[in-house]
Amino acid sequence: MESQREPSNKITKTDVFKKRKNKVNQLVRPGQIRVLVAESNDDLRYLYKTYLDLLGLKAETVNSGEARLNHLFKNPNNYNFDTIIINTHLFDISGLDIAKEIHKNNPKQRIVIVSTSIREHLPKEQLDFAGIGCEYVLNIPFRFSYMLPLLNPDGNRHNN
Repeated sequence: MESQREPSNKITKTDVFKKRKNKVNQLVRPGQIRVLVAESNDDLRYLYKTYLDLLGLKAETVNSGEARLNHLFKNPNNYNFDTIIINTHLFDISGLDIAKEIHKNNPKQRIVIVSTSIREHLPKEQLDFAGIGCEYVLNIPFRFSYMLPLLNPDGNRHNN
């Protein structure tokens, strides 16, 4: 006599990932959202790229702020990201300076600043000049899930 196995109520990692991905799909449209991440730390850049790729987003990462700025401004066709995520502490230039330049050239560009400094210690006048509201500043460490609503181009952009 064969014993029948009862279905397991055990939740697997795959189930958790599928649930999370369904929730993510409600927040962002996979394959349609382009994100640029400027991050000088190799490990963090890899994490951003891996996470965004797993969500089905089109992600590009760079470690040099100045080189990317030059590339963006030389060819306006390269300037087609829904969201640009910039760390304030890049090797060659301040992330806030990059944000200011991007905002000057495209005031409607969504910019998310990530920083180890708390919001209150970031220069408010630079954030204002770059058109970055406090809801677009994430303090490291943060959960990547906190970043998701900021990536959705259907959401309200700052400075509309």
